Amino acid sequence: MPDAPAHLGPVITRRAGLRALALIGPIGVLAACTDDGAPIPGPSATATQEPPPAEASAADEAALIAQYDTVLGAFPEADADVLAALAAIRDQHVQHRDALGGAEPQTDPSAPPVGVRAAITALIAAERQAGKVRIRACVAAENPEVARLLALIAASESAHVPALRDVRP
Repeated sequence: MPDAPAHLGPVITRRAGLRALALIGPIGVLAACTDDGAPIPGPSATATQEPPPAEASAADEAALIAQYDTVLGAFPEADADVLAALAAIRDQHVQHRDALGGAEPQTDPSAPPVGVRAAITALIAAERQAGKVRIRACVAAENPEVARLLALIAASESAHVPALRDVRP
């Protein structure tokens, strides 16, 4: 790179600019997080109390387990690979529920869709919805460990979608 003319001053390279930005960037973030003296709003007495994110998520996991149990019970004649994949994902939901503190087992009163393909498609939709709900619960969680756990569960549920797509007949 040719030297800059003396009247232009020192040359700032892209690398030097990025380093400076990396050093200055956290200062801006910290400045944005400072307390401006405004009172922090507390819970209002009239607000309805929702269950904590972990408790609500444990109940959601119990509902997913019930949905998997319904599908597994309705199609015992399905391909062995499909049943094994469904059972493995169900077992992961049991682990999620237990990690969240457990929840009362639920029964799924709805009948499964007609056919294995439709049932797995319904499970895919349930997994997508569960992942979205878990992400919202993660953001709402005040405890960092609970937020971390919910984020991991959301990632797992999101990973179930392509796994179910792969075994759908």
